[in-house]
Amino acid sequence: MLFSTAADCITYIGQNIEKDSKWLRSGSPFIITVDLSIYKDATLEIEAGTEVFFSKETRMMVSGNLIAKGSKSKRISFGGLNESEWSGFLFTRDCNDFDPATGEGVSFEYCNFMGTGESPSHLIKTKGCNINMKHCNITDCYTAIQTERQAEVIVRESVFRNCNRVINVKNTSLATLEGNKMLGCNSIMLGGTTTFRNNVLKKFTGKGR
Repeated sequence: MLFSTAADCITYIGQNIEKDSKWLRSGSPFIITVDLSIYKDATLEIEAGTEVFFSKETRMMVSGNLIAKGSKSKRISFGGLNESEWSGFLFTRDCNDFDPATGEGVSFEYCNFMGTGESPSHLIKTKGCNINMKHCNITDCYTAIQTERQAEVIVRESVFRNCNRVINVKNTSLATLEGNKMLGCNSIMLGGTTTFRNNVLKKFTGKGR
């Protein structure tokens, strides 16, 4: 299990992020009680070592900026509260696109994501937002990443385990996948433009594509 609720402090989140905010490890775990939106021009930064739990069937919708950068020894964790089903992250075209030249914009680094097998149906779904993911672990979700509407994702050195679909790149969208491990999954759907290098695929099911 990636998550525990043993902590000196519990922070409940029931309001949208309308201005720049930072969730500190000292306030962890953070429990999202309702669907949460990050407004355009607002940034939510999550400190290394922080745990974030989603109440049943809740999700985070990002029209601003989300920065979740952990470290090798202090990973950031996301999952359902008490292992309940949750609905993942939805990014809109108004978000702060990740810029590879500057390293700024929406980014997940050294993060753990835990699903339940059937949920989230889309752990990360982006509709026009460019996202960076590096050194992350994604386990037991239905679709790990889906890109739409000219969105671009860059995923490097991450591990996908027991996900039905690792990635679904819709027409007109883009993806770069380099140095990842995909273990015990079913399929990869590539309808857009994808750079696919040095990835390891093991134990895919017989019906995988």
